[in-house]
Amino acid sequence: ISNNSNEASVRTWTDVPSSPPRNVMLTSVNPASLGVSWQLPIEIDRNGPVTGHVIRYNRTGSSNIETTTSGTTHIISGLVAFVEYSVEVAAMTVNGTGPFSNSVVEVSGQDVPSA
Repeated sequence: ISNNSNEASVRTWTDVPSSPPRNVMLTSVNPASLGVSWQLPIEIDRNGPVTGHVIRYNRTGSSNIETTTSGTTHIISGLVAFVEYSVEVAAMTVNGTGPFSNSVVEVSGQDVPSA
């Protein structure tokens, strides 16, 4: 048996993230906007470099709207004031989109009454 050994290097393929982003939070920015922030999935579940995020949102009883962003914060604008919105976030790699986070719900800011 030899005491010498050769060094070996192994590279694995990337995949979609296997867990959702963490700590998704919503804040009312103004009557027509909500701020969304989150943390990346834990490193072992990223399965490669995270290239962006999908934000899925809707108002109660409406269809989902999706948008993408490269950061870990986003402002959703064009909302109706004083309406409940549900938001979910998913991370992406070059292989595709991982699972969405649990829904976080927030009411958009109350608008000033019209005269």
